[in-house]
Amino acid sequence: MIGAAAVYTGWWLTTPGDCTALSPAVGGWRVDGVRPELRGSCAALRDGDLVVSATQTPAGVAYVVRREGVEAVAVEPQGAPRIAEALAASWSFVVFTVALAALAGYAFLRRRREPAVPPLLVSAAALLASSTVTLLGLPASAMGSGWQWLYLGNVQLVYTLAWSAMLCFALLFPRPVPWVTRPGRRAAAYLGPLAALGVGATLVPGAPGTPTWVGGLIVVQAAITVVLIVTAVAITVRRFRVVGGDAVVRQQLRWVGAGIWTSAALLLAGWLVPALLTGAPLLPAGWIGLPGLATVAGAAVALLRYRLFDLDAVVARSIGYAALTATVVTLYLGVVTLLAAVLNTTTTGPVAIAGAAAVALAVNPLRVGLQGVVNRMLYGDRDAPYAALHRLGRRLAVTSAPAGTLPAAAADVARALRLPFVAIDLVLDGATVRAAATGSPPTGAELRSEPLVHQGEVLGTLVVAPRAPGERPGPAERRLLADLADQIGAAAQVVRLDLDLRRSREQLVLAREEERRALRRALHDEIGPAVAALALRAETARRMLVADGVAPEAPALAELGGLRREATATAGNLRRLAYDLRPPALDELGLIGALREHAERIAQTEPAFVIDAPGGLPELPAAVEVAAFRIAVEAMTNVVRHAHAHSCTVRLECTGGELWLSIADDGAGWPAGFRAGVGITAMRERAHELGGSCAVGHGNAGGAVVTARLPIPAEEES
Repeated sequence: MIGAAAVYTGWWLTTPGDCTALSPAVGGWRVDGVRPELRGSCAALRDGDLVVSATQTPAGVAYVVRREGVEAVAVEPQGAPRIAEALAASWSFVVFTVALAALAGYAFLRRRREPAVPPLLVSAAALLASSTVTLLGLPASAMGSGWQWLYLGNVQLVYTLAWSAMLCFALLFPRPVPWVTRPGRRAAAYLGPLAALGVGATLVPGAPGTPTWVGGLIVVQAAITVVLIVTAVAITVRRFRVVGGDAVVRQQLRWVGAGIWTSAALLLAGWLVPALLTGAPLLPAGWIGLPGLATVAGAAVALLRYRLFDLDAVVARSIGYAALTATVVTLYLGVVTLLAAVLNTTTTGPVAIAGAAAVALAVNPLRVGLQGVVNRMLYGDRDAPYAALHRLGRRLAVTSAPAGTLPAAAADVARALRLPFVAIDLVLDGATVRAAATGSPPTGAELRSEPLVHQGEVLGTLVVAPRAPGERPGPAERRLLADLADQIGAAAQVVRLDLDLRRSREQLVLAREEERRALRRALHDEIGPAVAALALRAETARRMLVADGVAPEAPALAELGGLRREATATAGNLRRLAYDLRPPALDELGLIGALREHAERIAQTEPAFVIDAPGGLPELPAAVEVAAFRIAVEAMTNVVRHAHAHSCTVRLECTGGELWLSIADDGAGWPAGFRAGVGITAMRERAHELGGSCAVGHGNAGGAVVTARLPIPAEEES
């Protein structure tokens, strides 16, 4: 592409020319001819002439032009190429492209192994080549020649390649996204837009090379360029939002974003907004490429020396003052234009003074407001501590479950100060436990701890990471962190009390179930057999008396019969009481065997129950065993009664110090508008008693699923 641009440049410099130059603008290529840009003074051509054809003559180029609806012949003499006029029109854009090419070349020499550097080099080289050819322009006399095709190849094909490479750069910088690392994906980013341009070239009307066809091709190429630029910007913004705790990546993206933002603000303030409001730019058109140097500078620091300066200060001030400049210019021009329209006068004199006065009155409030917005973008609520404290207080107030209080507080602190990592550690039973965390600490970053104190007692620490490695919080941030830690300390006390209450309740439940197991064994193994033995002894005594000749109606025989019946009934009551205390099958068969026995008892033909426990189960505390059994039995009963299922799988697994239980069927699933009844409520209460959870939902292939999580106390787990 550099070679093609060099060939065109050599031809342009060595070929006699005139004052005409065609540019890749839609308005320059019409159905009935072309409208060239006139550079310098022309002998016969005028602004607005539509060139229909051109013929070489000894006196110069004879153009057939349509002027005010009438065709005429204008002979324009040829001479040395007007390089000075070409440079005067777009010298600043040449400076921009040369600066970008210099950056890309230097980065390639220094860091050619980084994935993002080659596409930057391709983009810079393509921009330099296409911009050079665009700057020179195509003489109107060269229409229809082979040089027109070389010109179009540079300003259409090579220019599209430049933005394709820039899209690839966005996908690879600072680190490649997973999508583009797969084979062929990077080539698609390069070749896809070029293929779209080729398809568009076959669809536009007109024969290839004619002004109609060229005008349509310019429209297609402009649309592709807009899509590429918007996509690249969207990818960069998206990556900045999702990189999380990777402070280096965020810092590099900030440099690029600051450069782009500054360039856009200056471009709006100096050219686009004034042209929109007054019809003319505020600054000379030849300077329009200079704002792009801010983007080159940001990219240079991001690529090569992203730790060179205090990034936050540079970015905050550059963005703030660039936005202020754009706003002030817009305000001034808006006031002047409005007053001139209302008073039906010119934009000079008193109107200009009034506009300047309005800007003078508004500039300081604007500066403060805009700098505040920028600071909030970069630092969060560092400069507005009341807002951060108020938001944290409201977050803690609306968080109903104590268990979710500290994670919500950590997330709010990270958002309030734009920190990549925030954690809350609590001291429980003499050990430090991480109660909540958000993000991940940057590599090499020095973490800062702020104590969480409540009523003079240190409950834990608030741990935060700086926005970038080596960055130290300023006095304002340290004060805000201390104030936030005070509020979190009160919430930590509530969480500690809730944890103590839950542990006490869980210990009570565990102790209750262990006592029930012991009591059931005593009733089933000792008291029950003793009472049953009394019934047998009473019956034996009655038969002995009958054998000794005692009359059947004797009172002693009646008493012994009554004693036997009462003892038998009492033994049955003891068996039922023992079962209510704890199902005997749990002690006789274990949890898995008890569930299989229950499945065989309740399932006649359908559903077919499968009890699955891969790897078996360790010895479980009595409370965990009973809760799992009762939850599974209730869920299995619901399947038999309501699910209309053909099969049901009960799966048990111990992992991470917890027993996971799931009951999944292939039935009709939960009906619309389903509300939990007594059975499901009881299942949830049994799980919550042990600090676990129980949830109902829909299976992936239909049917209903009940999932329970039951923690296993460490001292009981084997």
